[in-house]
Amino acid sequence: MIATFVSLLGCSGEPTRTPPTTTPPTGDTGATTPTHTGTPPGPDLVVTAAQDPGLSLTMSLTTQEIRAGFDPLVTWTTLTTDAWGDPIVATAAGTLVLFEVLEPPATVGERLARDDIFEDLIAVWSLDAAGLASAHLSDLHAGPTAFDTAAFLVENPAKSWVLGLAHDDGVRLDLRVATVLVPIRNGSGSAVSLTDASASFTWSAGQGAPLLTSSRWDLWTVDWSALTTDLVGKPMEEGAVDEVSITRHPAGTDLSAKLIDLPAASDASWRLEVSGFTDVRLDLALDPTGKAFPGFTAGHVWAISGRCSYCMTRFPVWTARVDVQ
Repeated sequence: MIATFVSLLGCSGEPTRTPPTTTPPTGDTGATTPTHTGTPPGPDLVVTAAQDPGLSLTMSLTTQEIRAGFDPLVTWTTLTTDAWGDPIVATAAGTLVLFEVLEPPATVGERLARDDIFEDLIAVWSLDAAGLASAHLSDLHAGPTAFDTAAFLVENPAKSWVLGLAHDDGVRLDLRVATVLVPIRNGSGSAVSLTDASASFTWSAGQGAPLLTSSRWDLWTVDWSALTTDLVGKPMEEGAVDEVSITRHPAGTDLSAKLIDLPAASDASWRLEVSGFTDVRLDLALDPTGKAFPGFTAGHVWAISGRCSYCMTRFPVWTARVDVQ
């Protein structure tokens, strides 16, 4: 679909701005290598470390000792608030999940906050918990395999069993509340509870340097190939960004308080799938009704972000404020 859209643009002669011609288009997204270096008020936006808002985050998880090999009853009947401080209904809390992670309980929360547990993620078991407020660990499955507490739940101080409730949209798990189970060979714990106090997530951010542009252009591009780390400080991985979003916010909006979900905090948004690319044309981004991005205009606060649709974190891989002159 994207390739067809690019072809149609070429046939119609639009947009009116002639893209840079020093380098041919770089793939189906129709991106061109920017000839500008970010000097305003050019149309080619180049994201660098200068735009980093300095995100700081912490995830704290409680631990619960249980008897190794035992199949405890997990309850969440009193749950009203998730780790982010948002309201949650116990019987509509989503999916009960259990992560087996090769990471000690003392540090697994830090790694979950940075969303970098996947290298040491051994297995994931889950249960659709719609309408439920309790379940046994043996009710969880990984594909057709049921969780065998006698075989799997053994004492191992180098491993964490992260049990939680998550929203599953079919692509990613948004972990909303969690605790760490600690199997003890001769332990006495026989029940597990997920409560408002099981986990907490705190974060703060500042303001990175804005990208500058002008509303007089007809075509804009964005290039993030210079980035070496993501928003949480992890090395930038190839293909980490599979979506670029553009969001428009009312004048005076403090974007540093909205990073957790910029599209939800906007009055208009556009998105573009960009898997495999590090520079794209923004006129190919579409709003939820299928209308193309019309361009930047003065009088608003704008943000542009690279996102990972399958990652657990709610935060973008990178983001930048765009000031329009």
